[in-house]
Amino acid sequence: MATPRILLVEHLDAIGSSLGDLRPRAQVLRTMGFDVRMAAFAAEGDGDLQHGSTERRPTGVERFDERGGADPLRRAAEHARADAIVWASATPGGGDAAGAALR
Repeated sequence: MATPRILLVEHLDAIGSSLGDLRPRAQVLRTMGFDVRMAAFAAEGDGDLQHGSTERRPTGVERFDERGGADPLRRAAEHARADAIVWASATPGGGDAAGAALR
């Protein structure tokens, strides 16, 4: 059986959102047996400092501009042959909003 592939998206959508959260989330999914590709979704030009993060963007993380909509994320998921997109959001209801945008 093939290893399920996931595109894990960290949405930098609230104060306290951090790219630093992405790697531990990915590690948990990997220990569960998933092949994980990481991405960040934020407004282009918004510094990570505005989202409570002082670290630089980790390598291996694709960054998407939320002003461009969800199409680039869909294409990335298709390119990665992802079986699912897992959306991490610090905003209550952020996952529901992402689900609606990705349909």
